[in-house]
Amino acid sequence: DYGPVCGHLWSHFLFPSGKVIHAQQVNFDNHSYRVGYIFRGDGSPLEQLEPEQVVIPPISGKDTPPGSQNSDPLGSHHQRFGLLFHTSQGDEKVTGELLHSSIITYKPVMEEVIGTAVGAKGGLQMCDAGARVWCDGEEGVSLYETSHRTSSLMVVR
Repeated sequence: DYGPVCGHLWSHFLFPSGKVIHAQQVNFDNHSYRVGYIFRGDGSPLEQLEPEQVVIPPISGKDTPPGSQNSDPLGSHHQRFGLLFHTSQGDEKVTGELLHSSIITYKPVMEEVIGTAVGAKGGLQMCDAGARVWCDGEEGVSLYETSHRTSSLMVVR
């Protein structure tokens, strides 16, 4: 049920060495949660990360002003991004660039619209984006997913 969601980020970073890093945050009106993990692919165990160990770019929340978010993620400040992970082996930074996006809008109660339905009352824009990412000099790929309430979106022409 995406109805109570104000905004979210879900990201999965995959590298040729076998390293996999994950971060997720979901914001609701009255609370949010953040999780993360890193799997190094070097024989060491999966490391679960506490919320304070995962530093992500700002995402939409209940106080995001109407019309303040660009409806096209490839045309916004979110096209290039960085996340920081405070791990047992030190800080690990992932930087990336969105390459392509696929957008749908969820409209209450159970409608899914291809593209962005700006102004859809109670709607949520969901964007899945492929990205090129870097960590410790290694280049990888990512699925980088975000959402924003449609009331926070603006159309830039």
